[in-house]
Amino acid sequence: MTRIFIDTNLFLGLYGSDEDFQTVMGEIERLKPDLILPETVLDEYLRNRDRLLAHHAKELRAAAGAVLKPPSFLRDSPEVAVFEEAADRYSRSLLALADEVEAMIAEKRNDPVWAAIEHLATDPEVRVIRWSGEHLSRAQSRKLVGNPPKNERGQTVGDEVIWEILLDEAHDDLVVITRDQTYKNHLSFLIHEFRQRTGHCLTIDDRISAALLATGREPSGALLRLEGGG
Repeated sequence: MTRIFIDTNLFLGLYGSDEDFQTVMGEIERLKPDLILPETVLDEYLRNRDRLLAHHAKELRAAAGAVLKPPSFLRDSPEVAVFEEAADRYSRSLLALADEVEAMIAEKRNDPVWAAIEHLATDPEVRVIRWSGEHLSRAQSRKLVGNPPKNERGQTVGDEVIWEILLDEAHDDLVVITRDQTYKNHLSFLIHEFRQRTGHCLTIDDRISAALLATGREPSGALLRLEGGG
């Protein structure tokens, strides 16, 4: 049997303009019986969600205020009135979208990405794991020693806690789906430690399709196209 861990950055990436969150979450839903979901992932997602939404709202407002104005020598052209009407509708639509995004910050249920993740996290098929004091103690020791995975930018030990949870809870082969380079930059170490601690194999990839294939499921054509493989 193969277990799957999906890192926080995959969920936060669903707020990117080039991500089709419905396709990605639909495919992740198929992995539910094999998913390991540390609560630390949900905490990290919630810590960063508001910042990402605020960024999108700011960009929408900036675009609304950056509509091109026709040069003055064209002001008598009948097309100027047509343009200004269309530009006004465009700006109003962008501002309305910004309002909608800001409403998602205030009320999570208005956020379709959060709704999809919450649905996943509350599904009884998904193995949600809470961190313990033992996980935290080992994570702090891991950081002090300098063993990966590790956050190079600060003093937090979120990655280390997650890894300690995975070492404890993944009693099978494990596929880690992440865009975090700390895993890929320390691949040999992590594979070796995982084998020593669990007796099983570790695979690290950045594609949901890799998790589907590892568990005997065929990824959809839409997902393969999204990931650049179809």
